[in-house]
This record gives sequence, C-alpha cells and structure tokens, in this order.
Amino acid sequence: MNSLVLKRTELDSIDSAKLMNTECEKQQRAEDYEHIDLSQNKICLIKHDSFSEFSKLKILNLSSNQINKLDARLFSGLTMLDELDLSDNLLKQIDRNLFSDLVNLKKLCLNHNEIELIENMTFNNLFKLELLNLS
Repeated sequence: MNSLVLKRTELDSIDSAKLMNTECEKQQRAEDYEHIDLSQNKICLIKHDSFSEFSKLKILNLSSNQINKLDARLFSGLTMLDELDLSDNLLKQIDRNLFSDLVNLKKLCLNHNEIELIENMTFNNLFKLELLNLS
C-alpha cells in the first residue's frame, strides 16, 4: 500500500498544492496513494480540493488536529475510501453532504470532538459502514 505519512510535522493547513509537492518528492502520482496520515498536527484549515487527486485513497487519518469545520465538498470523489478518522478535533457540526460520496466507507471515527449538530441524512449513503464512533 502506497502511503503518505506527514504525522507530527506541525502542519497547520492543507491544500492540494501542499500535498502534491510532498508526493512529487517521492516520485509518485497522487492517484497511486491508498493511505494518507496527517494525524497529530495543528491543522485547522483544509481546502475543499485537498484530496481531489487521490482517487484510490482507502485510508485517511486526520485525527488529533485542530479542525473545527469541514467543507461539504472535501471528500468528493473519494469513492474508494474505507476508513476515515476525524477523531480528537474541534468539529462542532457535520454537514449532511460531507460523506455523500463515501459509498465504500466501513469505518468512521468522529469521537472526541465538540459535535453539537449532525444534520439529518448525514449517514444516508454509507451502506457499508460497520463502525461509527461518536463517543
């Protein structure tokens, strides 16, 4: 599995250019990555197209950051994603369209956030979901 690990690197924001520059250094194409680990950083801003080039992505770890809001289009096109970890952040609201393209998602971790509102129908398309952690 091709992995991009930027764990504990003091990142405070993510955009497609930042991720593409990192992956180019390893001489790999974005669409070849199946695992991205951005955990334990200081990320508070993620641009809506940050993961658009990573079409084969299966595992995305954004845990232990300072994310308080996610654009509803952030995960668009990530139809291969199996696992998404958003735990230990500052999320307050989950938009109903945030996970709509994640039709193969099996594991979703939203635990240890400050969630006040999860919009109706948010998990509607997650037919393969086996684990949802909201604790």
